[in-house]
Amino acid sequence: MVVARRETRTFACVGNGSAIREGVNTRHVAYSRDLTQARVEQQLRRLCTTGYDLGAMVNRSRDRGLYDAALRYHRSWRAALTAAGVNLANVSRRRPDHFDREAMILWLRDRQAAGQSLIYTEVCLENRDKTMAIRRTFRSWRQALVAAGLAENA
Repeated sequence: MVVARRETRTFACVGNGSAIREGVNTRHVAYSRDLTQARVEQQLRRLCTTGYDLGAMVNRSRDRGLYDAALRYHRSWRAALTAAGVNLANVSRRRPDHFDREAMILWLRDRQAAGQSLIYTEVCLENRDKTMAIRRTFRSWRQALVAAGLAENA
């Protein structure tokens, strides 16, 4: 019993290098979370709407368990993003060309006039580049809607 306690303490207190030396396979430690296919897709949508970089290599090093689970269920990172409802055509790390403050307000008003959703998470999954540019420029989605005169729809 003393040995089991010692191993538990050792594992809980050590980093990956020490865990490997102790004979613990750290790749399988990540599987201890409940990463079902639905949970993986939910996490990917959350990453998208919170503005994290969605690049495969970035996410492989940031959250290896999530990355491995996405590959296990979908065979590729891009397929996992698509299954989560993320529009891959609009996923990049840069501001869209010719998308200044006035263009952003016009884009929001056009969405509202066309009857499209102005709910941040829905818009972000459809067009992440523009949504993130708007949020960075106006400091929040709500302030952008106020600037466009659409605050009552928020």
